[in-house]
Amino acid sequence: MSQVDTERKLFYLFLTLIGLVFLTTGIAFLDLGWMNFAAALIISGLQASLVGVFFMHLRIAEILVKVFAAGTLLWLLILISGTFIDYVSRPWMPIPSMWEVELQSVR
Repeated sequence: MSQVDTERKLFYLFLTLIGLVFLTTGIAFLDLGWMNFAAALIISGLQASLVGVFFMHLRIAEILVKVFAAGTLLWLLILISGTFIDYVSRPWMPIPSMWEVELQSVR
């Protein structure tokens, strides 16, 4: 089998990606609590890995390309963890009483 992707394989990959988009949309309408976010991240990670492996040809790429792809993922992990650390380390301030009155009038 050659390393070039066939049209049939790419078509099935396209259908898989579209199916994952519909799955993400369907899960967004379900009330799963905090699991909505986790499910959406897992599905989007799967989509990104499919795009990277098949459309960016990372499975047949040279080692330097794979190193840079891994470095990009490492940098993304650093940015997300830095944002999370900033989020959890900030002191939470109570909502001013004037805002509570406005929120109750809106409801």
